[in-house]
Amino acid sequence: MSALVQKFLRLTVPLLVILLVLLMLLTLLLIRLLLLMLLLMLLLMLLLMMPMLLLMLLMLLLLLLLLMLRRQGVPLLLTGLNNMRS
Repeated sequence: MSALVQKFLRLTVPLLVILLVLLMLLTLLLIRLLLLMLLLMLLLMLLLMMPMLLLMLLMLLLLLLLLMLRRQGVPLLLTGLNNMRS
């Protein structure tokens, strides 16, 4: 009886080890795939949001330009309108 059990264990233990290694490899692959999917999703989001971001950046640059011109004393349209009102 014990010889049969030993034979069974001798056959099954390597199989179990191989299965465990395969499972570990599969989980690593799945994690990598999930990370890749997340990265792709982020890239897609950036591509979709890019026009909005570019518009916001352009607006900020225009505001900075206006402020710089105003610092140098260049009469701008807005200040001219304000002067006309008062």
